[in-house]
Amino acid sequence: MDDHKRLFFALCPDAFIRAELQKAQQQYESAEARPVIQENLHMTLLFLGMVPNNLVPKLNALAQTIQLDPFSLHIDHIDVWPRQRLMWAGCHQVPKKLQQLEHALRKGAQRCGIKIENRPYHPHITLARKVKTGTKMELSASLEWQVNAFSLVESVTEPSGVVYSEIASWKLA
Repeated sequence: MDDHKRLFFALCPDAFIRAELQKAQQQYESAEARPVIQENLHMTLLFLGMVPNNLVPKLNALAQTIQLDPFSLHIDHIDVWPRQRLMWAGCHQVPKKLQQLEHALRKGAQRCGIKIENRPYHPHITLARKVKTGTKMELSASLEWQVNAFSLVESVTEPSGVVYSEIASWKLA
C-alpha cells in the first residue's frame, strides 16, 4: 500500500538510555527470545496503524499544537506479559505530563479521522519478544530519562526485520 504508512507517535530515548536498556536485555538469554535492536527501542505514545499519506500533514499540524513542558521518566522495572511473551521496561509512577501528551495525541488523531483502539495506555519499552513466561529481570538502577521531544515514526517490515524511521519530531516547550 504505497498510499498508506504504518505510523505511531513515540518517545525516542537518547543513546545512553538505549545502551542501558540493551544491558538489561543482555541479562536474559534464550534461544527463542528475540531482543529488540538498540535502534528500535522506543516508548509508543499512540499507535495509529495504516494511515493514508494525505493525513500525514494533518498529524504534523496536530503535533505542532502540543504545548507541554519537558518531563522526566524514571524507568524503574522490567516485566513480562506472559500472553504476549513480551519483555518490557517501564515506570511504576507514570508522569502526569506523559498521560497528558498521550491524551492530546489520541484526541487529535481522532479529530483527524483516524480510528484509534480504545484501550488503556500502558507506557512501556519493548525489550524482547518470544520470552519464556516466569522470567524475572531487574534493572541494576533506575534510569532517569529526560523527555524533551516526541516523534512520528513509520514502521516498515523488511525481510531482515522491522525498521523504524522517524518522519518528524517536535520539541516540548
